[in-house]
Amino acid sequence: QCRLDLERTVASLQAHLRGAKAAERDRAIEAVLRELGQSAGSDRCVLFQFMDGGQRFGITHAWSAEGLRDGGMEGFDSLPTDAFPWWRDRMRAGELVHAAGLETMPTEAGAERYLLELRGTKAYMMAPVGFAKDGRGGSWYVRVREARPFGVADQDLLLESCGGWAEFLVRGRGGL
Repeated sequence: QCRLDLERTVASLQAHLRGAKAAERDRAIEAVLRELGQSAGSDRCVLFQFMDGGQRFGITHAWSAEGLRDGGMEGFDSLPTDAFPWWRDRMRAGELVHAAGLETMPTEAGAERYLLELRGTKAYMMAPVGFAKDGRGGSWYVRVREARPFGVADQDLLLESCGGWAEFLVRGRGGL
């Protein structure tokens, strides 16, 4: 039953995106991010895109819970992928990354951990959008108010929504 509810939620959000006119696309994406973030108990939910043949990545759309500074992702518009090799390798491998607390991140993720600490992140998960070889980007769910792990249902929601984002993009409804 939980799986069916998850699939219905993602299908509903995809329909919302498909129905959006080009001029309304950014607002529709942000509304979907809000719904996904709230469903997972996140404080932020973002989409990022790989650029320059995967050499750079940047946030394209973000939602933040009420009371948090707008987006909280300033300065994330174009970062070198090689500066964050741990994330880069996980996204290329098509893996979901989850840290219930930043102290649980491996030592080889030092640059990534430092960046998250600067933004006040306490827990996060991220997954790629698209396929491992031609990934277009990914999505982050972030908690800044508490270091609480994301549950299996939250992780499933992230993975399903990333599949939905990929379908939306592949069908030519727009890039991230």
